[in-house]
Formats: sequence, structure tokens, C-alpha cells
Amino acid sequence: MSVTAVTYWKGGRPADIVAAAKKAKAIFAKHGAQNFQLNRVHAGPDAGQWAVVTTFSDWASYGALQQALAGDEVYQDLLAQVSAMSELTFRRIVVSVEL
Repeated sequence: MSVTAVTYWKGGRPADIVAAAKKAKAIFAKHGAQNFQLNRVHAGPDAGQWAVVTTFSDWASYGALQQALAGDEVYQDLLAQVSAMSELTFRRIVVSVEL
């Protein structure tokens, strides 16, 4: 069972968002994320927004990462920079179903 968080951000210059995502990807990997992707939404009501998709092996890994990020000053500074140039519009967390 994997846990995936999908976070949507609105706004920001593409070059700045991509640069920030590259930094965030390294931080998330350091703290145990299995995957970190930056996507641009091209259709639907959220077209133009950025979708950051992060995957974790299980709830324990997700929780450990969240706790680590709360104490990671580099990440907190990066989050403040991203929040100044774009707006977090929503987040969904989905859990895979083993078939």
C-alpha cells in the first residue's frame, strides 16, 4: 500500500517553480520519499496550475517525512519562497489498493 500526496499550486514563473521543485525533490528524497514529480495541469478546471506528486511506501514513511520536513530549516525556507510566488490551492492524499 503506497501513499501518494498530490498538491496543487497556482501561479509562479515557470523557471522559478522548476528551480524550487528541483531543490524540493532532493530534500524529499533525503527524507524517504519514493518519488517526487512536478507536473503542469493542461486540462480541466485546474488548467495552468502545478501539481506536485509525491509517493511514499506506506503511512509510516509519509508521517516520518512530514515530521522531518517540519524540522528541516532548508525546506522551511524553500516553502516560504514558493509560498511567496504561488498559492497552494489544495492537496489530496490517496492510498493505493492492492489488487
